Amino acid sequence: MADSNSFDRLVSGLSSGERKDMLEKMKASTSITESLSSDLIEDDLDDSISFSQQIKEESIFYRIYLWIKALLASTTMEAIYNERKISQIAKRIDKISPGLMDYKRGLLLSSFYDKLMELKKCADFFRPYITVAENDDSGYLVFLGSLVMNDVERQMDEEVDPYSIPLTDGPKPEQRMSLLRKMDEVITQIPQGQRNMMYGAVRAAEWLKQFTKLPFQRLLSVFSTVIENNYSAAFSQIESEIGTFARVLCNGMRIPDEVIESLFLFYRKNSGGKILDSLDEASGKAADYMEKAGSQISMMRMFITTVPLKLVGRVVYADAQWMPNNFTGGEDWYQRYKANWRKLFDQKWEAWTHDCRKEVLRQNLNHNFGLDSFPLLPERPWSQLWGGIPFRYELTAGFLNWYMKEMFPTHEIVLKTIMLEGDFIQKENRSEYNDSFNRLIQVSIDFETLNRQMAPGGEYGIIFTKLQQDEKLRSLQANSKVESIIRGVESDVRSILSSFGEACRTLELCFSGIFLEKKDSRYDSLSNFNRIGGKNNEKFKEDLTNARESLAACYSMIRELEPIDTPSLLK
Repeated sequence: MADSNSFDRLVSGLSSGERKDMLEKMKASTSITESLSSDLIEDDLDDSISFSQQIKEESIFYRIYLWIKALLASTTMEAIYNERKISQIAKRIDKISPGLMDYKRGLLLSSFYDKLMELKKCADFFRPYITVAENDDSGYLVFLGSLVMNDVERQMDEEVDPYSIPLTDGPKPEQRMSLLRKMDEVITQIPQGQRNMMYGAVRAAEWLKQFTKLPFQRLLSVFSTVIENNYSAAFSQIESEIGTFARVLCNGMRIPDEVIESLFLFYRKNSGGKILDSLDEASGKAADYMEKAGSQISMMRMFITTVPLKLVGRVVYADAQWMPNNFTGGEDWYQRYKANWRKLFDQKWEAWTHDCRKEVLRQNLNHNFGLDSFPLLPERPWSQLWGGIPFRYELTAGFLNWYMKEMFPTHEIVLKTIMLEGDFIQKENRSEYNDSFNRLIQVSIDFETLNRQMAPGGEYGIIFTKLQQDEKLRSLQANSKVESIIRGVESDVRSILSSFGEACRTLELCFSGIFLEKKDSRYDSLSNFNRIGGKNNEKFKEDLTNARESLAACYSMIRELEPIDTPSLLK
């Protein structure tokens, strides 16, 4: 099976060799092994026992003290006990991270602000990658699975690939159903260990996504400064934000390497970087990305271990048993994963069906024109630039260019004879015939012009050659220029195809009149049809019939080829 048709390529946008090379560079640069859990600093808090039960465990003297304080303050013993706990928690926070808050004044201080600013930089680093993944959430899920559970992708290529069926067989409903059943079987039989790893990776990716969406700017804007670089924010101003941050940061987890790697590769696949970068450049950027990502993860861990956010929340909310909400996300990964594999299969089945139709046309090409494969334009500079850039009319333009150069000249004389010697009974038929014949001549001229423009020294070819020879010229501006040239060439080809089609349709109407087929009363024969060529009149008629059939076969091929002439449905 061709690499360009593999599920591996369809999922990742890379060949197996390209992806292997980039992953090796990424893994060699660093490994993300640090956990972002906050348990190390907060796991000794007893949250399961109520205050009333805890009070019962205190000494008799302390219980009497609480009772008296509650009586004097007209409140409950639990409220007094909570206040004492909050005071203890504040002291503990100050011990873990001095200067983080001023409990007595009800303020978060500059140390918290500074650490939050550093944490925001981490979110800013990951946000572009997360955004691209989020824009194609299901596609990213399968992409991540290709790194965590790569055996699934291998099995799909070996057992669920429509391209394992000969193109000559053509698409059949029973074939499709058989492959779909096999696909379900492959997914259903994923080992539990791999499923657990995938769930962990999905959870980690979801955690990173929610981390990048935290309202950093809103929380930072609450801080004010009276003295330069001395920031503070009142507890009452940050209550909603603290809970939001704590829900994510107090539920941190280890981020597997596969998640970090997948974010970069998926970003590259969907952002156009694969067009502008060579493989070496992309691999270098991947290694650099991994090093920076490792630094960001370390910075995030630093914040989580030096800013005990659950304890801060308890002080801010004045509730010694306050708990952040549980982190959720990724629980439905299996259903979404399965659904997107079905989507990928449908996409590939469509591509295979498309290629089946193309194979039928290839056989017609061989039968009618003696060609084993579709001819291409002699000059295709876009195919060698930056790994190849798609061109809409590769086959259609190539075939018509070949026909006008190799086949049309053999019929040109007999067609021109009609124009010069034919005495049209319907005089207006002459102008229509002549215009159509001249259109065909112009099509030949237009292709010659196009080929000169695309040649290495031509108007367009010289630009492609220059860009291909100097890697430093690659840029978004250069890419835009190339795209503009290609779109212009495609527009020229559309005009050529339209002109050729109009000429063929009109000539066929003229032929129907010349051969007295009476298909359209507006078209009639030639008064001298049986005399043209003199004693070679029969040979003339035979040649004209051959020319008519050849043009009809070419026009039919163009009509059938153009709708399926796409660079690839798998890209």
